[in-house]
Amino acid sequence: MKHLFNLSRLWLLMLLMVCAGFASAGIRSTKPAVSTSVSTESTVYICASPKAYAYHKTKACRGLNRCAYEVKQVSQRDATAKHRRTACKVCY
Repeated sequence: MKHLFNLSRLWLLMLLMVCAGFASAGIRSTKPAVSTSVSTESTVYICASPKAYAYHKTKACRGLNRCAYEVKQVSQRDATAKHRRTACKVCY
């Protein structure tokens, strides 16, 4: 009888854990997506040096670490059109 009681407690505990998992997943999925950028274009990073030639996915890219100038955040479209940059071979 004690073995049956322990089994039912185990099943109840597992059921509660599964229900809690579904509840927390439901809460996360109902939150609205918050966008930090104003436009839907992708944001890239460039070095403001006149000799720089690439745009980067993140500020942490090792290709951008050597920049002694200001690191600017621009849209990918502006990086290619206005600044005449190509994709970094390290992070793209």
